Amino acid sequence: MTLPEDPPRSENATHTPPPRKSQRFEHDYWTRVINGTPTIVCGISPDGITTFINAAGEEITGYAADEIVDRNWWQTFYPGDEYRQVERLQRKLKEGDVRDYEMTLTTRQGKKCTLLWTSLKQHDASGQLVEIIGFGNDVTQRKRAESLMRAQRDLGMALSAETDLTHALETCLDAALTASDMECGGVYLLNRNGGYDLSVHKGLTEEFAKSEVSYVAGSPHIKFFETSEPIYIDNQLDSTEIQNLMKKAGFSVAACLPVIHEGETIARLNLASFRLNEIPRASRDALETITAQIGTAIVRIGAEEKLRAEQQFLKQLIELQERERKIIAYEIHDGLAQHIAGGLMQMQAVQQFPDRHCEQAEKLFDTGLQLLGEGLTEARSLIAGLRPIILDEMGIIAAVNHLINEAARREDIEIEFVHQKDSRRLLPTLETAVFRVVQEALTNVCRHSQSKKACVELIVKNGRLHAKIEDWGIGFDPDRVEQKRFGLRGIRERAELIGGRAIVDSSPGNGTRIKVEFPLSENAPDA
Repeated sequence: MTLPEDPPRSENATHTPPPRKSQRFEHDYWTRVINGTPTIVCGISPDGITTFINAAGEEITGYAADEIVDRNWWQTFYPGDEYRQVERLQRKLKEGDVRDYEMTLTTRQGKKCTLLWTSLKQHDASGQLVEIIGFGNDVTQRKRAESLMRAQRDLGMALSAETDLTHALETCLDAALTASDMECGGVYLLNRNGGYDLSVHKGLTEEFAKSEVSYVAGSPHIKFFETSEPIYIDNQLDSTEIQNLMKKAGFSVAACLPVIHEGETIARLNLASFRLNEIPRASRDALETITAQIGTAIVRIGAEEKLRAEQQFLKQLIELQERERKIIAYEIHDGLAQHIAGGLMQMQAVQQFPDRHCEQAEKLFDTGLQLLGEGLTEARSLIAGLRPIILDEMGIIAAVNHLINEAARREDIEIEFVHQKDSRRLLPTLETAVFRVVQEALTNVCRHSQSKKACVELIVKNGRLHAKIEDWGIGFDPDRVEQKRFGLRGIRERAELIGGRAIVDSSPGNGTRIKVEFPLSENAPDA
């Protein structure tokens, strides 16, 4: 930019002699100063024609000086409805110069810049307005940073009251799209198999969402995204797989950010745009802050859901115990008590006979003995149901074998038992847990699988006891029915209670495999 050597004059202005050498030096000095400032400095005539613009103005607006000078400033930068800003400014200027007056300017590239304008009116000797010198301070990034800070604060407040994970992720995704100015994206949650499943998405076509609904462990996408650092992607990316995906979807830029908790990636935030050429630093900082908020929300809501599930489980466990107590009470009342009462009545009747060796007395005595014998059998059955004596006397292998034989006897099913012969006894708590897990799993096999054969394995390996109960029945979807099946949850809870873990592997038509690992105690007593 070169400042005009003389300011614009009205037609009635008197002749001014040409500038002296000192004046030209001063003119060149101020030209360098104005060109060196990062603020837009421009001159605008009363009828809106641009008289000059400095280098910062060229850089911010995207126009070269010769493309702006002698053109109408207002019509260039405030097209259509945006001209209303100019009308409001002109009303302000009638009252005097403005200071830090906020306006939005549209650049040559179509971007919106927020500027704080300060004006300096230039008048001729007669007092006529000949030029307005404008100083425009670009506060776009500052305003955006303030907006992002407010958005992050509002997001934090919204998440603190959210109890539903899906709603929380939708709220986070909306905030991320707003912060980045991108149009589409999704949140992927880590699944049990080490892959990622699409939990929520926005702006994606249904076809694309279905094609990218999950990333399987070991796939090219997983290998590319398994880094713990955020990745910002453009069309110059070296990865062929990701380039093809970007091209297929029509994305110009994309971002993939890991959601990390305690050093482990628990989710991923993926965003993309069809129109942006880059992702600015401020947007990247905001996205990385939002991913931290996503991680906090996932962990907190997950912990709350787990607590609610545990409370519900405890409630169901108490209800189950009450039901079992009622059943035992009914069985004692209808079975054991009746047998004892009947035997006692028979014995009391025998006492009424003067000759207790008569045929009738002996018949009553025999009947009484029979009833008491049946009561004893009933009592032993009840005790075995509560805790099998064979488990205490002979250990887990014999107890599970007895359990399998009883199940095969009651049901039309062939059950194979694979185990390692070992004379060592396990701790009572571990033996009980293993027995109950196998018992519950076999109950599920008999009730639900419709399988004609099953297999139970008990194998010790690497200091852990591995139990597997497998059937070749109809199978099911664990994610859809596990919360409803108290038995499956009970298996998990029993395993976790003593430091183990349980995996339920099943799918419709492919049978079921329940795998449970228990830690072995080195202090287990010998048999």
